[in-house]
Amino acid sequence: ATEYINIKIPDTHEDRTVTAIKCFRDGCFTSIMIPVGVTRIDANAFSDADQLTDVYYPGTEEQWAQIVIGEGNDYLKNAEMHFNYDPKKY
Repeated sequence: ATEYINIKIPDTHEDRTVTAIKCFRDGCFTSIMIPVGVTRIDANAFSDADQLTDVYYPGTEEQWAQIVIGEGNDYLKNAEMHFNYDPKKY
């Protein structure tokens, strides 16, 4: 049986703000938290995320709308969005 997990992308990596998401090739997750610092999600970054149902985002809907999301991310775009989410609860 496949075990599904939740993923939390960190705000920083090696003391640098995470600003882009390039690729998630494993579709075995149902939810993801994307930090406010992200400004770009590359094309097909979530093309294999067929189990993704929920996206948690600490920012506002207006901030989310400013993120450049490449094509081929339908699973991300069709997931239920949770804006203004407290990252400590994830």
